[in-house]
Order: sequence, then C-alpha cells, then structure tokens
Amino acid sequence: MKTEIRLDWSGSVQASVLCRGIVAADPDFFRLFAGDEKILSETLCALAAVSASDYYRPLLAKKDDAMLGFLFAYPLAEMFSRQVQSLRSLVTLSPDLPSLRSGLTELAKSKGHLRSTESFYLTRIYLEPWARGKGIGDLLMEEFQAAGIARGFSSLSLHVRRENSLAQCFYERFGFGYSDKEASGYLSMEKKI
Repeated sequence: MKTEIRLDWSGSVQASVLCRGIVAADPDFFRLFAGDEKILSETLCALAAVSASDYYRPLLAKKDDAMLGFLFAYPLAEMFSRQVQSLRSLVTLSPDLPSLRSGLTELAKSKGHLRSTESFYLTRIYLEPWARGKGIGDLLMEEFQAAGIARGFSSLSLHVRRENSLAQCFYERFGFGYSDKEASGYLSMEKKI
C-alpha cells in the first residue's frame, strides 16, 4: 500500500531538521561570520528550537512518521519586525560573538527590496536530501500559493541567493519574476496571485 505525503500547517519541526534547513538555505550568512561558524550554527539551532512553535508558521511535508521537508511563510509586512526579533535573540544568545556586528551589517546590505507589503513571504523552504527530486517541493509551493490566495494576499514573494540558479529556476517555474536584480547577494522575486 502506497503511503501519501501529508502537508500540515499546524505541526512543529524538529530542531535538528530545522537547523539543517537554516544552514543549507543560507550558507552565505554563515560565511559572513568567518571563524565563528560553529558557535553561530549552535546558537541559531538553539534559537530555532525555542522559537519554532510560535515564531514561524511551518508547512510540513511528512510521509508516515518521517519529515521530508518544510516551508516557512508569513505576511511580508511582518518581515522587518520578525528580523529585528531574530537579531535581538541572536545577540542575547551570543553577545560576545566577535564577528556578529560586522556580519549582520554585511547581511543587511545584501538583501534586496520587495515591492509589495501585501504579499505572503516565503522565508525558507527545505527538503531533506533523500527526499529531493520526488515532487515534494512542488507540493509545498502549490500549498504556499493556495494559502496566500486563501488569506487574501495579492502576491507571493521571496529572496533567493544570487548564485543559486537551481532555486531560481524552481521559482521561475512557479511563475515568480524578479522584482529587484540589482541587490548584491540576494535577489527579490515576486508573483502576483
């Protein structure tokens, strides 16, 4: 009997899987903290474990008891306050991290700007390596779009690393276009719905 993949907005993500997703999705962030990657990774994983249930709204992809991947999304209008909350938590957890200030300054410079604040923002999508290439990412993106429509948003938006051409092609396949190609480090992509 073939087991179906379940999508669930109400579950919680195991801290270890969440941390792998954070590290895999944004390696540039870790490179900014040269020499402190291990400390920063441990700190972010601790932060993710504490805040995952009430900070993010995860969409989980599961088969039986195994988590295959996840997607995080929230209204774009909340992005700034959420980023400030994350940075405050990071500073609280690792106040003596030597490269924290310069790394965060560089990261802030590298983010592109999105046009619409009436947008459902995709902050992170991750699939376990063994679950890739099986259409699970497509299922997550289709549910993300359906949720954006159901919640009354006029567009979907995201940032993607400039050098991540595979992810850019994935998002383009779902109808995303570039809203800002001039930003260094990250590109802004948006789709009207």
